[in-house]
Amino acid sequence: MGHRKLSAPRKGSSALRPRKRSSRFLPRFRSWPELESNKLTLLGFVAYKVGMSHTFLIDDKPNSPTFGKEIFVPVTILETPPMYALGIRVYRREDGQPKCLAEYWVNPPKELQLDRLLPTLSVSEDKMKKTVELINSSVDSLDFVRVLCATQPRLSPSLSKKKPELVEIQVGGGKDIKEKLDYAISLVGKEVYPSQVFQAGQLVDVLGVTKGKGFQGVVKRFHVQELPRWHKHRKGSRKVGTRGPFSQSYTPQPGQMGFHRRTEYNKRIIRIGNDVDFVNPTGGFVGYGLVRSWYIVLEGSVIGSRKRPLFLRYPIRPSWSPKSAPQIVLLDTSSKQG
Repeated sequence: MGHRKLSAPRKGSSALRPRKRSSRFLPRFRSWPELESNKLTLLGFVAYKVGMSHTFLIDDKPNSPTFGKEIFVPVTILETPPMYALGIRVYRREDGQPKCLAEYWVNPPKELQLDRLLPTLSVSEDKMKKTVELINSSVDSLDFVRVLCATQPRLSPSLSKKKPELVEIQVGGGKDIKEKLDYAISLVGKEVYPSQVFQAGQLVDVLGVTKGKGFQGVVKRFHVQELPRWHKHRKGSRKVGTRGPFSQSYTPQPGQMGFHRRTEYNKRIIRIGNDVDFVNPTGGFVGYGLVRSWYIVLEGSVIGSRKRPLFLRYPIRPSWSPKSAPQIVLLDTSSKQG
């Protein structure tokens, strides 16, 4: 008898495990790209999913077999009402981990209705002056600056909500940390529009939460083959045959399906604008209504259900670098109501 091999490389992927419910509707990014450009900008923006349509445009991707020709592209419409910059946070690394050194806030306007999110928020002018002095005295030791922005869903009546989301967005670009700090301070107390952050044609990463499907069995959750319903299967057929050793790195078991935190990479922005007649179909989008504010037309589909908040970020590993926005021949605005 020959030698029997008792070990082998692990099979299967654990990239999407554990499959548990997301802790929030709008998760946070764990990493940010380093921009080589000297242009100062926020590295992200919050959008709300509206629906899908399709467009015909001129393919401008180099080395594409359809380069220069008119192609059909499915698109997703995202509504992006302007955000309000409430303050800044400055960080420095201690023992390799980022630590918040100080944060500066301004009094939010009443129409923002931030008390729905932070009912105990109180901004002391004396305390903020001391914070500014602390930040200015320790500029050289800072590693990065982030801006605290609140969304304004009240500007989009189709969302049927008024409670804002509060997000922390890092500042990118520039030559040094002093430039980033000055840029962040210049945004505080003002509205930030999507056209200030992104440009039509560029790539973005989309972070969000997938559609929730509840507690599901192994047949639907992992596509396990159903056992024969006859002959020794009186205890059920929609289950795994054994939970013993498997060839892959996990054992299929029932559990939560959907409502998971996911990131989709390198989605291209086709168009940014506030001329809502360009994207609104006759009768509005199914389950959403009409777009009333700024919008972004994104190539392809994105995760999540309608009206769900999504976070758009500068690409952390871009697959290519578009030079400009593609030429749109036609965006379908026919009725989506049936």
